Amino acid sequence: MRSNAAAIQAALEDVDYPRRKEEIPDYAKSHNLPEDIMEDLQDISDRVYDSPSDIRDQFQEGRRSGAVRQSVEDDDSSGGKNEK
Repeated sequence: MRSNAAAIQAALEDVDYPRRKEEIPDYAKSHNLPEDIMEDLQDISDRVYDSPSDIRDQFQEGRRSGAVRQSVEDDDSSGGKNEK
C-alpha cells in the first residue's frame, strides 16, 4: 500500500531544508523510513524542496495527476465501446 501525504510530511519533519529531490530518498533510507514512503519519494518531481509541507503538496499533486492518467487509460482501454 502506498503511503499518504500526511505520513510523508511527518516522516520528513526533521530534514534540514532546502533539499534537492535526489537527497530526500537518501535521507529516508538512512533513517529507516517505511518502504512505502521511500518508494513514494522516488516519484516526486526533480526540484528543490523547502519544507516537508512542500513535499506533501508535491505528493498530493502527483496523486491527483496519477488518478487522472489512470482514468484516461481506463477510458482508452475500453476501446470506445461506450461511444455511439
